[in-house]
Amino acid sequence: MKSNKSFFSVAVMLLLSVAIVSVGFTKAEVFDSGTAAKLAANYVPYGSTLENSESDKEQYHITFTKKDGAQNLSYNVAIDKAHQAVRSVKTTYHNNPYSRNVILGKSDIRQLIQRNTPDAVIHTLSLESVNGLSYYKVVYDTSTTSCELKLNTETGNTIEKISTYAGIAPYKR
Repeated sequence: MKSNKSFFSVAVMLLLSVAIVSVGFTKAEVFDSGTAAKLAANYVPYGSTLENSESDKEQYHITFTKKDGAQNLSYNVAIDKAHQAVRSVKTTYHNNPYSRNVILGKSDIRQLIQRNTPDAVIHTLSLESVNGLSYYKVVYDTSTTSCELKLNTETGNTIEKISTYAGIAPYKR
């Protein structure tokens, strides 16, 4: 009788262990490109269209596009595989070209950055040129992000923005 009780106890414990382990495995989600794309969608505007998903050894690279009025935008989101978190977002404004004329000065650009991002600490502000076309390159930090901007020298409109997130928070399932 005593051996039946101990056998029964062991059998119940074994069944409970199997049940606990199987529930744990069914709830665990594999961090694959589909899961990475869902995470990346949180960093782009609602209504953006998933265009492409690529992977290398360390990151997923997820590309979205969005037509916003007359503006065509693309978003490239880099997701760190090890941390399962967004590392950076590169936004390209395809309808904001580089400029032939420099109308805005560096002080105008500084004011524009400070007005739009009051906690920005500007590290670099330089006038750059490619094939006779100009843009301002601005590098700044906030408490959560490092940003690199390319701005139109006539209008101050963003041509390209790369946001890199310093403190990577893990993906929450």
